[in-house]
Order: sequence, then C-alpha cells, then structure tokens
Amino acid sequence: MRAELSPAQVADHLARRKVLWRKKQGGENQVAQVAPPEIGYCKPPPQDRAFAADTAEKTGVAKSTINRSLARAKALGEDLGAVQGTSLDKRVELDALAKMPEPERKDLIARAQAGERYGAQSALAFVSEFSQEPLLKFILGLCVTLIALSPIRRATINSAWGGF
Repeated sequence: MRAELSPAQVADHLARRKVLWRKKQGGENQVAQVAPPEIGYCKPPPQDRAFAADTAEKTGVAKSTINRSLARAKALGEDLGAVQGTSLDKRVELDALAKMPEPERKDLIARAQAGERYGAQSALAFVSEFSQEPLLKFILGLCVTLIALSPIRRATINSAWGGF
C-alpha cells in the first residue's frame, strides 16, 4: 500500500530538491541564456528550464503547485519539520502559519505537537483582527493562554467572543 506525502513533507522535499537542482545546474540563475539571441521572426533564444517548470515536467504536478509548496517551505523554514504529522499539516494551515508572527507560530506548533487539535487559520484571523490595540493585545494573550488550559474554558471563551 502506498502512502502519499503530507503537505509539509512535500514542501520540505521540494526545497531540498531545489538545492540539489541548483548545485547540479551550477548556479543561482533559474533561467540562463545559453546562446546569443537569433534575430528573426519567432526565433527566441534557447533557455534552460526553471526549477519549477523542470520539476513539473518530471513529476506531472502543476508548476503553480510546486511554487506554492516552495513558498511554504521558505516562509516556515525550520518550523516545517516540526509541523509534520500534526493537526497543522494541511496546505491551508501551513499558509496560515506562514502569515503568523513567529512567537505565535512557535506556540501554536508546540501545542499541535502536544496533540492539541487547533487550527492556525482561526488563530491567524483572531490575531490579525484584534492585535492592533495594546489593551486588545493583552486580552488576546490572556485568551490564548486560557484556550490552552482546558476544553471547558475554551468553550466558554469561544461563546463569549462569538466563536473564533
């Protein structure tokens, strides 16, 4: 039986493959001109394929999907390995984690590793909506702490804040 890679594993493997691909190509340029341009109608200069296009051709995965996975890997960095196998190992959750400030992201990943099933999307929406004012930052920190304490308190806070 074959198991598919999780989104975090895909992003991690593509980031590693890109490093190896660049070493093999011998440079940092993704698209390099290999010959002087020919003058004439419909005669563009030949070019090497970019990493995403080359990988898309070899794997059958869309170029845009590869670019999104690479963007996730770049944004999350070392946190990508910590997310693998948790409730946050979904494409939308990885995208939301990438947009979060690092301290909140680290806290959320630690809770997910402990087995808590909590989404980064809802946390990001809550943080971005209420983090502008100092008093609300304090309340936000208090709420996040209480949410982490127990399911009963979490239900109480969710109903008080209208469910986030």
